[in-house]
Amino acid sequence: MPRTPTEFTETLIKSLKPRDKQYVKSCRGLKIIVYPSGQKAWSLYITDPKGNRAETPIGYYPAISVKDAQQIATKMQGEMIKEGQGLTKVKDAMRFGEYIHTTGYLNWSKANRKSHKSIMENLQNQVPSWFQRKRINSFDNNDFQRFVDDRLKEGVKNQTINRNLNNIRSVFNHAFNNGFIKENPTKTFKQLSVVQVREKYAFTDDERLRLLKAVRDKNRDSYYRTRYMEFFVEIGIHCGLRKSEITSLTWSHFQCPQMQTIDVPKEVFNDNRTRNFQTVQKKITKVVIDKRKKSIRDVEIDYEEKGKHIWHIYIDGDKTKNSKPRKVPVPTHLVKRIRMYLWEREYSNLLEELKDAVMPDENLNIVRRNAPTKMGWFNDKKIIPHKDPKKAWATLHEQAGLTDNSTIHTMRHDFCTKKLKDGVDVYTVQRVAGHQDIRTTMKYVNYLNDEDFTAFDNLEHNYMADPE
Repeated sequence: MPRTPTEFTETLIKSLKPRDKQYVKSCRGLKIIVYPSGQKAWSLYITDPKGNRAETPIGYYPAISVKDAQQIATKMQGEMIKEGQGLTKVKDAMRFGEYIHTTGYLNWSKANRKSHKSIMENLQNQVPSWFQRKRINSFDNNDFQRFVDDRLKEGVKNQTINRNLNNIRSVFNHAFNNGFIKENPTKTFKQLSVVQVREKYAFTDDERLRLLKAVRDKNRDSYYRTRYMEFFVEIGIHCGLRKSEITSLTWSHFQCPQMQTIDVPKEVFNDNRTRNFQTVQKKITKVVIDKRKKSIRDVEIDYEEKGKHIWHIYIDGDKTKNSKPRKVPVPTHLVKRIRMYLWEREYSNLLEELKDAVMPDENLNIVRRNAPTKMGWFNDKKIIPHKDPKKAWATLHEQAGLTDNSTIHTMRHDFCTKKLKDGVDVYTVQRVAGHQDIRTTMKYVNYLNDEDFTAFDNLEHNYMADPE
């Protein structure tokens, strides 16, 4: 009676310990080789339609998981039977598009790259279908050149294509390092040359004014459709956040250590219900609510000032470049306008859930007519409702008449440069900007010095300024 094979599982493969000599465990043609070094490699015994039998390497564990190895084996055997192909063709097993979705590659990418999600999106969306379908061990320079030529025809810039190539290289580097391919075909393919344009480290006062005027212009065609750009630009200019940091912001990231909770006066609603109202060291002295209207603009509140507004944006470590959280001061006027924008943007959705909503407090909690204050309803609402406002920025860039080397990142440069120019010390700018190395911040100091000629103003000259 034939012996029932022991099925491969992750637990079983992990439990295989190295010995003095390499040994093999197999199941239905799929086998795992355990080397004295502890390394484990997959291979597959295949018999083609002509009766020829050969061993085909698949890759190393855990880069190729048990599930991956079983799927590869099934696919290789199935294709061989379906197409009647021989062993030579069967060895070219996995396609590029299949490899990037293997457990081994995905786990490595998640563990080693902070930008894992964006890289995977790039590999899936920017790498064409013919590239995805090609066997990973059959690529050469002609394939990469074809990819580059196609991207150039689409009008893609050289530096963008280079980023695409770097993402593709990561796949082949991983496949080579894990023994899935014998040679790395990207090793001899060079990056495209990129003309270095001097990075713009600051807007002129006129450019900054034109940009703010353009983004606040209610007469521009896309103003109401892209209202969020007003806050995208102002957070960039006033707070110096990176694009990815701005687009990840929710209301919960706006914090004020002086926020305190008081009670809405009971006479406002003519009942004995307690309603919390969070405010920044203020006391409510008057509230007038028009019961026929529900907009925040129809709610009148008088306050008694008790201190200054001190707001900051708290950036989570998983959103920063150096993986360290930081706090960035934000102007009070900007907080107020963002609060108003979110309330108006979400108002219809809010009323579907809380029909008796009356007004927000200063921390965007919802004061209700017939129930206690709803706390935290806005906390997870994103300030910028789009992942990448690149197109909206391009429109603003044109309307404001900015120079070609002004980019979204210029707002961050401008923030650092302007703060140093205004007298903020370099270490504070480093901390607020989230620079890992002080040398990064010093670039802005050097930029200021590069354009500062005031030292010549008071020099006395003994020669004639205007020769005859």
